[in-house]
Amino acid sequence: MISICIPIHDVNVVPLVETLLQQAQTNRIEVEIILFDDKSYPTWRAANEQLREMKNVFYLPLIENIGRSQIRNRMADMATGEWLLFLDCDMRIMNENFLSTYASYTSGADDVICGGIYYGNRPKERDFLLQWRTEQKVLRHRRRISLRGLYEHVSTGNFMIRKAVFDTVRFDEKIRSYGQEDQVFSLELARLKIKPRNIENPTEHVGHESNELFVQKTETSLFNLVRIWHSSPLFHDQLYSASKRIRVARFLQRTGFAPVFRSIFHLFGSSLRKTCVNGHARMWQFSFYQMGYLLTVFRIPNLATAHYTLSQKINNN
Repeated sequence: MISICIPIHDVNVVPLVETLLQQAQTNRIEVEIILFDDKSYPTWRAANEQLREMKNVFYLPLIENIGRSQIRNRMADMATGEWLLFLDCDMRIMNENFLSTYASYTSGADDVICGGIYYGNRPKERDFLLQWRTEQKVLRHRRRISLRGLYEHVSTGNFMIRKAVFDTVRFDEKIRSYGQEDQVFSLELARLKIKPRNIENPTEHVGHESNELFVQKTETSLFNLVRIWHSSPLFHDQLYSASKRIRVARFLQRTGFAPVFRSIFHLFGSSLRKTCVNGHARMWQFSFYQMGYLLTVFRIPNLATAHYTLSQKINNN
C-alpha cells in the first residue's frame, strides 16, 4: 500500500485528493491519504471539511502550526503503507498515469523515487515573476550538482520513499520555518549512501507567490541555511560544495571583504529589496541582496529572535 502524505496550509486540496482517489480506483492501487492541516485560516479549513467524509482519507486540522518538517514526520508516523508518497498541497496532477507510475516502482530495488516538479509557464504579471525566475535558476544549479556527483537533491514536494528508509532519515524538526529542510534531507540520504532515482512523473506547482512573499521566504531560508551551518558541522564539506552562496560567503569572510560587502548592503539593501519586490530586479541583483542578507545573518549571535528584527530594519531604512 502507498500512504500519500499531504501537509496543508491555506490551500483547498479537495480537487487534488479527488484526482488521487480516482486514479487509485481506476488502476486498483491500494492507497491511504493522510492530510494534516498546519493551522490554515478558517476559510480554507471550511473548504477542506468534506475530506472527512471521503473513503481511505484521514484529515486532521492542527490547533497550532508545527512547521514543514514536523508535520511530515507526524504523518509518516501515522502511515500504515510500506511506501510513503509526499506531495505538497499546491500541486496539480499532470497526467492520468501519475499514481500507477509510482506504483510500478514499489516492487523494485530503489528506496527513493523522485517525480520532479514543473513550475509552469512564465507569469505575465511582474509582481509574480521573481519566484519563477529563481526556480529556473535553481533547477539548473541542481542539475550541475547532480552531474558533479555531489548528491541528488530531492524535491520533497513530489517524491516517494520506502517507509523503513524514511524512519532512518526523517525530516529535521529543528527546522520549523520555511526553507532548507529538503536540502538537509537530501544530504542525509547522501550520507547514508541512499541514491534517489529520478523519473519523469512531475506534478505542477499551482500558482506563483507574490514577489514580496517570495522575498520573505527567501530571507527565512537564508536564516535556516546559517542555522544548519552552525549546528551541522557534519555537512560542512557537502554544503560548501553544493551551495554557491556558502562558498562565496566563506570566501568573503576569509579574505576580509565581508565587512565591506555588509556595509554596501547596509546602504543599499532596502532600495534593492524594493527593486526585487517591484519585479524590476535582474537576477544578479537578487543574488547580491541574498548575499548581503546572508553575510549579515552570519554576524548575528542569536538567530532565534533576530529574523523579524533584521527584516523590519531593512524595510524601514
